[in-house]
Amino acid sequence: MRNETQPRVGISTQSGVAVMTLARPQNLNALSRALTDELDANLLRLAADETVRVVVLQADGKHFCAGADIADMSTMTYDEATRTDFIGCSRELGRFPKPVIAAVHGMVLGGGCELAEMCDIVLAADDAVFAHPEVTLNAMPGAGGTQRLPRAVGRHLAMDMLLTGRRLSAEEARQAGLVSRIVSRDQLRSQALALAEEIAQRPLGLLTRMKQSVLRAHPGLDEGLAFEASSFQACFQEEPFLQAMQAFVKKQEARR
Repeated sequence: MRNETQPRVGISTQSGVAVMTLARPQNLNALSRALTDELDANLLRLAADETVRVVVLQADGKHFCAGADIADMSTMTYDEATRTDFIGCSRELGRFPKPVIAAVHGMVLGGGCELAEMCDIVLAADDAVFAHPEVTLNAMPGAGGTQRLPRAVGRHLAMDMLLTGRRLSAEEARQAGLVSRIVSRDQLRSQALALAEEIAQRPLGLLTRMKQSVLRAHPGLDEGLAFEASSFQACFQEEPFLQAMQAFVKKQEARR
């Protein structure tokens, strides 16, 4: 069993590529505040590192990320959520200046799906499943799910997913525009690294300008993200959400 005092995000670099690995497999890489803090600290460091041109985001274990760590989140009050501007996910990934390739497999749910949506290229293993199940906890996304998902798959499919928790297979996600490429599970990491190394051969200035130019194709994103975050934080003062979190945690504890 992995000790939680160990790093929650692994980092390795080579040939202009940094590989970041979510490393809480025993918790399905659920996004605790400690994990997202560590992820954001590493992203800030990599943004300033001129030897790094491309980042790959991947995960250990059977699943990429099952979403928020509900047990961790269940102790938070509305005042704390608003005071800390809590969004339940990484904040720096969405504004990271360099290209990021997500290499995802298994469950890509909730905050895990938001991580993928923040990335620039998404390679999915053929066993990947994408969903926003926040509604099943009487909640909503807080880190871009209502903003980036419609931009990727269109309003109508996004609303279907957000209002029902509908899951998409890797192929459905590719056809919808959420996934760039599908690869076999055993080739996922090698294919992502090969793609990153190919992109990293280009000048860093060109890569960052290209990314910023593409992001400008979606004006108003920052305003939408701010509105979404405050709407998500409002869930922490609503009894249906608070009750659903406690029920989820009790079920989780009973399975142990």
